[in-house]
Amino acid sequence: MRVSPKCIFFCVAERVEDEVNILVIDKIIVPIALEIPDKLSFLRILLYTIINQYQIDHAIMRRIEDNSKTVDVTRTNIEGVIQELISNCRIQKYRTCKLVQLGQLLEQEIKEIKTCVEGNNLYEIEEWDTYKKEERESVLCALAASEL
Repeated sequence: MRVSPKCIFFCVAERVEDEVNILVIDKIIVPIALEIPDKLSFLRILLYTIINQYQIDHAIMRRIEDNSKTVDVTRTNIEGVIQELISNCRIQKYRTCKLVQLGQLLEQEIKEIKTCVEGNNLYEIEEWDTYKKEERESVLCALAASEL
């Protein structure tokens, strides 16, 4: 998963040897009409449904980098709700990761991960160039989750 203040990007993928099978790549729009507690509740319920629908057992959430110049409270709140949800659902293995930690799980250098996010199709995934950066990060999170 890749959280932003306005959207949660997620990918459900499976990795069989060197082949990547993306089951779904999508986003959840944070509803602007709701108050903050209701937004968080909405996101929690929707993510719980997705986790159960796709029988997700391993997950990684791309977290904010330590050197970020600004910290968005909404993003932090959403990440906290996701972590609380994960502690109370079917997910057995979970981690929050910065890009460098994703690279470690995927056995890639940080510069390779960064170029992959920018568009380099390191894993030969179909239509990679059509994905947004956040979608690519969510795919990398799904691939790294398979390594947990």
